Amino acid sequence: MITILFYVLIVLALAGSSYYGWRSAKSAKNRQETQEQKRLRSVLLFVNVLLFAGFLSLVITILNDVFILTGHEGLLQQGLRMLLGSGITVKSSSTSLTIFTAIINFLCIVVNIGFLLCLRVFLINLYRSDIFIAKNAKLVRWSAHLLVLGAFINNGIFTFGTGNQSYSFFNISYLLVSFVLYAVSMILTKANAIAEENEYTI
Repeated sequence: MITILFYVLIVLALAGSSYYGWRSAKSAKNRQETQEQKRLRSVLLFVNVLLFAGFLSLVITILNDVFILTGHEGLLQQGLRMLLGSGITVKSSSTSLTIFTAIINFLCIVVNIGFLLCLRVFLINLYRSDIFIAKNAKLVRWSAHLLVLGAFINNGIFTFGTGNQSYSFFNISYLLVSFVLYAVSMILTKANAIAEENEYTI
């Protein structure tokens, strides 16, 4: 079932990205852009595609977990067969899904979406040449907070439990990137203070 949902997710994400790309290219004709702004717009398009896929994945995950946890997995499989065709074989590992696992899956997706939202707003500010503003420092700091949370709920170096009931956590990669972002937020805060002092001096 996860494989089927993944394919559906890809198709919908491609459709959404194609539509957004068409709208973005159409609006870009009406304004003059620098080379850096064109690159930022391309990166922003990619981030929007990831956000679209993330929100879609969140909805699918919630529906899937609710159906399984409430004992209506058969109804879910029947609906997927009607949607994707009677020849599709739908498999699921409902025995390994617990409320704790469902909550962790939900939080993982929410953390990723939150990080992408912060990144999107940050890129929009850069596109508008709004660099030394307090909002950017806050966005970077919030991104670091989200990654710290992600470090404790994503697969990592520690594991407790056995078999299907095991849980892995404390992702070092997330934690290291969060430290870098904390440093960047402090640099931006100092830079904003210097920029404000220069404005007062002038």
